[in-house]
Amino acid sequence: MRPRYSTALLAVLLAAVAFTSTPMTSAADAATGDQCRINNPSSEFVDDVAQDASSAQVWRLYQSIYLRQPRQSGFNYWVALRQSGVPLTTIARSFMDNSDEFANRYGDVSDRQFVRLVFNNVLCREPVDAGLDYWSSQLRSGSTRSDVLLNFTELHEYMRVTSTCFSASGVSQSDLDHCDPDYEDRLFEQQVIDLTNQVRQNAGCDPLISNPLLHNAALAHSVDMATNGYLDHLGLDGSNPGDRISRTGYDFRGWAENIALGYRSAAAVMDGWMTSEGHRSNILNCGLQEIGIGHHNRYWTQKFGIPR
Repeated sequence: MRPRYSTALLAVLLAAVAFTSTPMTSAADAATGDQCRINNPSSEFVDDVAQDASSAQVWRLYQSIYLRQPRQSGFNYWVALRQSGVPLTTIARSFMDNSDEFANRYGDVSDRQFVRLVFNNVLCREPVDAGLDYWSSQLRSGSTRSDVLLNFTELHEYMRVTSTCFSASGVSQSDLDHCDPDYEDRLFEQQVIDLTNQVRQNAGCDPLISNPLLHNAALAHSVDMATNGYLDHLGLDGSNPGDRISRTGYDFRGWAENIALGYRSAAAVMDGWMTSEGHRSNILNCGLQEIGIGHHNRYWTQKFGIPR
Protein backbone atom coordinates (compact mmCIF):
# COMPACT_ATOMS: atom_id res chain seq x y z
CA MET A 1 0.00 0.00 0.00
CA ARG A 2 1.30 3.43 -0.87
CA PRO A 3 1.78 5.62 2.24
CA ARG A 4 -0.70 8.46 2.44
CA TYR A 5 -1.10 11.41 4.76
CA SER A 6 -3.35 14.39 4.72
CA THR A 7 -2.71 18.08 5.12
CA ALA A 8 -2.45 19.69 8.56
CA LEU A 9 -5.63 20.98 10.20
CA LEU A 10 -5.67 24.11 12.36
CA ALA A 11 -8.26 24.87 15.02
CA VAL A 12 -10.27 28.10 14.77
CA LEU A 13 -9.85 30.28 17.86
CA LEU A 14 -12.54 32.61 19.18
CA ALA A 15 -12.30 36.28 18.32
CA ALA A 16 -12.46 38.96 21.02
CA VAL A 17 -11.34 42.51 21.81
CA ALA A 18 -7.64 43.17 21.16
CA PHE A 19 -5.23 44.33 23.86
CA THR A 20 -3.90 47.89 24.13
CA SER A 21 -1.67 49.61 26.65
CA THR A 22 -0.02 52.98 27.29
CA PRO A 23 3.55 53.18 25.92
CA MET A 24 5.98 53.58 28.81
CA THR A 25 9.15 51.84 27.57
CA SER A 26 10.71 50.79 24.31
CA ALA A 27 9.24 47.86 22.40
CA ALA A 28 12.66 46.27 21.98
CA ASP A 29 13.25 46.27 25.73
CA ALA A 30 9.80 44.81 26.33
CA ALA A 31 10.48 41.84 24.09
CA THR A 32 13.93 40.94 25.38
CA GLY A 33 14.43 42.47 28.80
CA ASP A 34 13.47 39.80 31.36
CA GLN A 35 14.27 36.33 30.11
CA CYS A 36 14.61 33.15 32.14
CA ARG A 37 13.15 34.31 35.44
CA ILE A 38 11.04 31.24 36.11
CA ASN A 39 10.40 30.77 39.82
CA ASN A 40 8.51 28.38 42.06
CA PRO A 41 5.78 29.49 44.48
CA SER A 42 7.18 31.00 47.65
CA SER A 43 6.29 29.59 51.06
CA GLU A 44 3.21 31.83 51.35
CA PHE A 45 1.60 30.25 48.30
CA VAL A 46 3.04 26.75 47.96
CA ASP A 47 0.23 25.00 49.84
CA ASP A 48 -2.53 26.87 48.00
CA VAL A 49 -1.23 26.14 44.51
CA ALA A 50 -0.69 22.49 45.42
CA GLN A 51 -4.29 21.96 46.46
CA ASP A 52 -6.40 24.37 44.43
CA ALA A 53 -6.52 24.77 40.65
CA SER A 54 -7.72 28.39 40.82
CA SER A 55 -4.82 29.36 43.07
CA ALA A 56 -2.34 27.68 40.76
CA GLN A 57 -3.78 29.42 37.69
CA VAL A 58 -3.68 32.87 39.30
CA TRP A 59 -0.15 32.30 40.61
CA ARG A 60 1.04 31.38 37.10
CA LEU A 61 -0.42 34.64 35.76
CA TYR A 62 1.59 36.66 38.27
CA GLN A 63 4.75 34.78 37.39
CA SER A 64 4.27 34.85 33.60
CA ILE A 65 3.24 38.52 33.37
CA TYR A 66 4.96 40.26 36.27
CA LEU A 67 7.82 37.77 36.84
CA ARG A 68 7.29 37.91 40.61
CA GLN A 69 5.45 36.41 43.55
CA PRO A 70 1.98 37.89 44.21
CA ARG A 71 1.16 40.12 47.11
CA GLN A 72 -1.13 38.20 49.43
CA SER A 73 -4.07 40.61 49.22
CA GLY A 74 -4.03 40.74 45.43
CA PHE A 75 -3.61 37.00 45.17
CA ASN A 76 -6.59 36.38 47.46
CA TYR A 77 -8.73 38.83 45.48
CA TRP A 78 -8.11 37.19 42.09
CA VAL A 79 -8.38 33.65 43.42
CA ALA A 80 -11.78 34.48 44.94
CA LEU A 81 -12.95 35.84 41.58
CA ARG A 82 -11.71 32.74 39.78
CA GLN A 83 -13.41 30.45 42.30
CA SER A 84 -16.65 32.40 41.81
CA GLY A 85 -16.63 31.48 38.12
CA VAL A 86 -14.90 34.46 36.48
CA PRO A 87 -13.17 33.11 33.35
CA LEU A 88 -9.39 32.91 33.54
CA THR A 89 -9.11 34.82 30.25
CA THR A 90 -10.99 37.76 31.85
CA ILE A 91 -8.55 37.81 34.75
CA ALA A 92 -5.56 37.62 32.41
CA ARG A 93 -6.91 40.52 30.38
CA SER A 94 -7.27 42.62 33.55
CA PHE A 95 -3.66 41.82 34.50
CA MET A 96 -2.55 43.38 31.21
CA ASP A 97 -5.13 46.01 30.27
CA ASN A 98 -5.70 47.59 33.69
CA SER A 99 -2.23 47.39 35.18
CA ASP A 100 0.31 50.21 35.48
CA GLU A 101 2.90 47.55 36.30
CA PHE A 102 2.33 45.85 32.96
CA ALA A 103 2.44 49.15 31.05
CA ASN A 104 5.60 50.28 32.84
CA ARG A 105 7.37 46.98 32.21
CA TYR A 106 6.42 46.30 28.60
CA GLY A 107 4.96 49.42 27.03
CA ASP A 108 3.14 49.36 23.70
CA VAL A 109 4.52 46.19 22.08
CA SER A 110 3.55 44.85 18.67
CA ASP A 111 1.90 41.46 18.31
CA ARG A 112 5.17 39.79 17.34
CA GLN A 113 6.97 41.38 20.29
CA PHE A 114 4.18 40.24 22.61
CA VAL A 115 4.57 36.65 21.37
CA ARG A 116 8.30 36.86 21.95
CA LEU A 117 7.92 38.07 25.53
CA VAL A 118 5.42 35.27 26.25
CA PHE A 119 7.92 32.69 24.97
CA ASN A 120 10.66 34.35 27.04
CA ASN A 121 8.62 34.68 30.24
CA VAL A 122 6.88 31.31 30.15
CA LEU A 123 9.15 28.93 28.25
CA CYS A 124 12.42 30.76 28.90
CA ARG A 125 13.44 30.69 25.25
CA GLU A 126 13.11 32.58 22.01
CA PRO A 127 10.43 31.27 19.63
CA VAL A 128 11.46 29.64 16.36
CA ASP A 129 10.21 31.51 13.31
CA ALA A 130 7.34 29.08 12.71
CA GLY A 131 6.02 29.49 16.25
CA LEU A 132 6.42 33.26 16.16
CA ASP A 133 4.61 33.47 12.83
CA TYR A 134 1.79 31.16 13.95
CA TRP A 135 0.90 32.95 17.20
CA SER A 136 1.29 36.38 15.58
CA SER A 137 -1.15 35.31 12.87
CA GLN A 138 -3.63 34.18 15.54
CA LEU A 139 -3.54 37.68 17.04
CA ARG A 140 -4.07 39.25 13.61
CA SER A 141 -7.02 36.90 13.08
CA GLY A 142 -8.82 38.11 16.21
CA SER A 143 -7.49 36.08 19.14
CA THR A 144 -6.83 38.24 22.20
CA ARG A 145 -3.49 38.48 23.92
CA SER A 146 -5.00 36.87 26.99
CA ASP A 147 -6.05 33.90 24.80
CA VAL A 148 -2.47 33.52 23.57
CA LEU A 149 -0.96 33.93 27.03
CA LEU A 150 -3.19 31.23 28.53
CA ASN A 151 -2.20 28.81 25.79
CA PHE A 152 1.25 29.02 27.39
CA THR A 153 0.60 29.41 31.14
CA GLU A 154 -1.65 26.33 31.13
CA LEU A 155 0.92 24.16 29.34
CA HIS A 156 2.01 21.12 31.31
CA GLU A 157 5.59 22.18 30.63
CA TYR A 158 5.05 25.44 32.50
CA MET A 159 3.22 23.70 35.32
CA ARG A 160 6.18 21.37 35.78
CA VAL A 161 8.97 23.97 35.71
CA THR A 162 7.11 26.22 38.18
CA SER A 163 6.25 23.29 40.47
CA THR A 164 2.55 24.17 40.34
CA CYS A 165 1.55 20.61 39.47
CA PHE A 166 2.21 18.27 42.34
CA SER A 167 0.32 16.22 44.91
CA ALA A 168 -0.31 17.18 48.51
CA SER A 169 -1.20 14.96 51.43
CA GLY A 170 -4.88 14.86 52.29
CA VAL A 171 -6.00 15.87 48.79
CA SER A 172 -7.88 13.29 46.76
CA GLN A 173 -6.43 12.29 43.39
CA SER A 174 -9.60 13.44 41.64
CA ASP A 175 -8.86 16.98 42.84
CA LEU A 176 -5.32 16.80 41.51
CA ASP A 177 -5.87 15.22 38.10
CA HIS A 178 -6.02 18.67 36.50
CA CYS A 179 -2.37 19.04 37.50
CA ASP A 180 -1.06 15.60 36.49
CA PRO A 181 1.20 16.32 33.49
CA ASP A 182 0.12 13.12 31.75
CA TYR A 183 -3.40 12.43 32.97
CA GLU A 184 -5.32 14.71 30.61
CA ASP A 185 -3.19 13.76 27.61
CA ARG A 186 -3.73 10.04 28.09
CA LEU A 187 -7.44 10.58 28.72
CA PHE A 188 -7.79 12.58 25.49
CA GLU A 189 -5.89 9.95 23.54
CA GLN A 190 -8.19 7.14 24.66
CA GLN A 191 -11.23 9.28 23.90
CA VAL A 192 -9.97 9.84 20.34
CA ILE A 193 -9.51 6.09 19.88
CA ASP A 194 -13.04 5.43 21.17
CA LEU A 195 -14.56 8.12 18.93
CA THR A 196 -12.59 6.90 15.92
CA ASN A 197 -13.83 3.36 16.38
CA GLN A 198 -17.37 4.61 16.87
CA VAL A 199 -17.46 6.42 13.53
CA ARG A 200 -15.72 3.49 11.82
CA GLN A 201 -18.32 1.09 13.18
CA ASN A 202 -21.08 3.37 11.89
CA ALA A 203 -19.41 3.23 8.47
CA GLY A 204 -19.12 -0.57 8.51
CA CYS A 205 -15.36 -0.73 9.22
CA ASP A 206 -13.70 -2.97 11.81
CA PRO A 207 -12.48 -1.22 14.97
CA LEU A 208 -8.82 -0.25 15.16
CA ILE A 209 -6.52 -1.94 17.68
CA SER A 210 -4.47 0.36 19.87
CA ASN A 211 -0.74 -0.25 19.31
CA PRO A 212 1.86 1.13 21.76
CA LEU A 213 4.50 1.57 19.05
CA LEU A 214 2.14 3.71 16.97
CA HIS A 215 1.31 5.64 20.15
CA ASN A 216 5.02 6.28 20.77
CA ALA A 217 5.50 7.54 17.20
CA ALA A 218 2.43 9.78 17.45
CA LEU A 219 3.36 11.22 20.83
CA ALA A 220 6.96 11.88 19.78
CA HIS A 221 5.75 13.90 16.80
CA SER A 222 3.27 15.92 18.90
CA VAL A 223 5.98 16.69 21.46
CA ASP A 224 8.41 17.72 18.71
CA MET A 225 5.86 20.02 17.08
CA ALA A 226 4.88 21.56 20.43
CA THR A 227 8.49 22.04 21.53
CA ASN A 228 9.55 23.67 18.28
CA GLY A 229 6.34 25.54 17.44
CA TYR A 230 5.40 24.10 14.04
CA LEU A 231 2.63 22.01 12.49
CA ASP A 232 3.65 19.72 9.64
CA HIS A 233 3.79 16.06 8.64
CA LEU A 234 7.44 16.62 7.72
CA GLY A 235 9.59 16.64 10.84
CA LEU A 236 12.34 19.20 11.40
CA ASP A 237 14.85 16.40 10.82
CA GLY A 238 13.31 15.69 7.40
CA SER A 239 11.45 12.57 8.53
CA ASN A 240 8.05 11.64 7.12
CA PRO A 241 5.39 9.78 9.14
CA GLY A 242 6.57 6.40 7.85
CA ASP A 243 10.13 7.13 8.97
CA ARG A 244 8.98 8.00 12.47
CA ILE A 245 6.85 4.85 12.71
CA SER A 246 9.80 2.71 11.56
CA ARG A 247 12.02 4.16 14.30
CA THR A 248 9.79 2.59 16.94
CA GLY A 249 10.30 -0.89 15.47
CA TYR A 250 6.79 -1.11 14.04
CA ASP A 251 6.90 -3.21 10.83
CA PHE A 252 4.16 -2.08 8.48
CA ARG A 253 2.67 -2.55 5.03
CA GLY A 254 0.92 0.82 5.12
CA TRP A 255 0.28 3.87 7.26
CA ALA A 256 -1.64 7.12 7.45
CA GLU A 257 -1.39 10.21 9.68
CA ASN A 258 -3.65 13.07 10.79
CA ILE A 259 -2.40 16.07 12.77
CA ALA A 260 -4.10 19.09 14.32
CA LEU A 261 -3.41 22.02 16.62
CA GLY A 262 -5.44 23.98 19.13
CA TYR A 263 -8.43 21.74 19.83
CA ARG A 264 -9.26 21.54 23.51
CA SER A 265 -11.04 18.17 23.54
CA ALA A 266 -11.13 14.82 21.81
CA ALA A 267 -14.63 15.52 20.49
CA ALA A 268 -13.53 18.85 19.01
CA VAL A 269 -10.52 17.47 17.18
CA MET A 270 -12.57 14.55 15.85
CA ASP A 271 -15.22 16.96 14.56
CA GLY A 272 -12.48 18.92 12.83
CA TRP A 273 -10.97 15.86 11.21
CA MET A 274 -14.34 14.46 10.16
CA THR A 275 -15.28 17.68 8.35
CA SER A 276 -12.03 17.59 6.34
CA GLU A 277 -12.07 15.21 3.37
CA GLY A 278 -8.47 14.02 3.65
CA HIS A 279 -8.59 13.42 7.40
CA ARG A 280 -12.00 11.75 7.17
CA SER A 281 -10.78 9.35 4.47
CA ASN A 282 -7.94 8.22 6.74
CA ILE A 283 -10.29 7.63 9.68
CA LEU A 284 -12.79 5.71 7.52
CA ASN A 285 -10.20 3.67 5.59
CA CYS A 286 -11.42 0.16 6.36
CA GLY A 287 -8.06 -1.30 5.31
CA LEU A 288 -6.24 0.26 8.25
CA GLN A 289 -5.99 -2.01 11.29
CA GLU A 290 -4.15 -0.32 14.18
CA ILE A 291 -3.98 3.13 15.76
CA GLY A 292 -1.85 5.28 18.03
CA ILE A 293 -2.68 8.76 19.37
CA GLY A 294 -0.31 11.40 20.73
CA HIS A 295 -1.56 14.60 22.43
CA HIS A 296 0.77 17.20 23.92
CA ASN A 297 0.04 20.86 24.62
CA ARG A 298 -2.92 20.83 22.18
CA TYR A 299 -0.89 19.28 19.39
CA TRP A 300 -2.61 16.13 18.12
CA THR A 301 -1.16 13.28 16.05
CA GLN A 302 -3.26 10.33 14.89
CA LYS A 303 -1.24 7.39 13.49
CA PHE A 304 -2.74 4.48 11.58
CA GLY A 305 -0.96 1.31 10.55
CA ILE A 306 -1.27 -1.98 8.72
CA PRO A 307 1.17 -4.40 10.35
CA ARG A 308 3.24 -6.65 8.14
